[in-house]
Parts: sequence; C-alpha cells; structure tokens
Amino acid sequence: MSDSKKDFETVQKMFIDFISNLTNIEYEKLLRGEGTIKFFEKEISPSRKSELTGLLNNLLGLNAENIQAHIKSNPELKTKAQLMEFCDLFNIDVKSKDKSDSIIYKIIDFIESNRDSLQNTLNKRNDIDSLIESVAIELEKIMDMNIARELILSSAFSSNKTNLLKLARRLDVHLDKDVSLDNAKELIVDSVVGSKIRSLSIRKKI
Repeated sequence: MSDSKKDFETVQKMFIDFISNLTNIEYEKLLRGEGTIKFFEKEISPSRKSELTGLLNNLLGLNAENIQAHIKSNPELKTKAQLMEFCDLFNIDVKSKDKSDSIIYKIIDFIESNRDSLQNTLNKRNDIDSLIESVAIELEKIMDMNIARELILSSAFSSNKTNLLKLARRLDVHLDKDVSLDNAKELIVDSVVGSKIRSLSIRKKI
C-alpha cells in the first residue's frame, strides 16, 4: 500500500471518529453551517521533545551512512508520523506527501549541512537545562519570597518565557502558555516558596 493511500485512510478514520463523537445537536449545526471544523496543531510534550533532542544529539555523532541506519533501526522514528514530528521540532522542510525514505534523506542532508550550528545549539540548551535544574533545587530550599524572586531575576534565563515554563514544569507549577513574563515569575515564587511559608504558618498556629 502506498504512503498516500495510507495517509488518506488515516485521515478518513480520524474524520469518521470525529463525526461519531459529535452530539446530535452539534451534528445538525454542522450540517446547517452553524458550526465549523477547526485544525489545531498538537503540541509536542516536554518529554517527547527531550527524547527527540537526545536522538538528534546521537545523530550528530554519526556520518551520513550511519545516520540512515540509526534512524531506520530506532523505534522512536519507526513511522512516517514520528519522522514528521522530528522534522517539525527541528524545522526541517518536509511535505506530508514525502515518503519515509525521502524524509530520512532530508534529515541526513539537514544534519550534514548544519552540524556545527546544531551542536552549538544543543550545547547551549544543555547548559540552560542544567541551570534550570540548579535554580529549581535552590528554590525548593528557600523560605523567603524576596530571595526567591532575586534568584529567578538573576538567572540567565529569566527573560525567556519558554525557559521559565520549563522551570515551572520542573517544580510542578501549572502556568498557562499566555501568561506574562512577570506573572510567570511571581506565580512560580508564590507556588513554591509562598506555599511553604503559608503551610509553616498554619502548622505553628496548630
């Protein structure tokens, strides 16, 4: 079966499942033109991003022939959808009509053409991730809101919301993606340090 036929059958199944899950009212409104079907891009989870970044790091240490063999034998890139996901994360130009082998060749070409810059980017990312981890560990020890704020403000990643969101996830603090930079910092401090202070105050009263 060709990739194009498989793609059509996959989309067809998704559409049928979508229609089946509509209520009767939603279905009727859709038929009357009072409802719309919208596409929302699914965000790659942090754990999946970490897996794919680690995979890219491994591929950077291989030559073109070994890159191809490594991709074809890796369960994380077994399907066309997984290959497309990898390309989407690292902005590799591929088309949905591309076959799996074509996508693999594009990945190889991308790595060969950008090896040095990709390695530098990954090294910087690893440095930031290490810094985020160290700040998270310190915040878990601090019992003063002002000291916690100063720790975040003085960190190298404090002006980058993406990295603040990483810090929040590390500390199990839920933040909306559209939260402002200043609010993100304050919510992290309040959730991690403020909650400890309030808990201690309650215990002392008891």
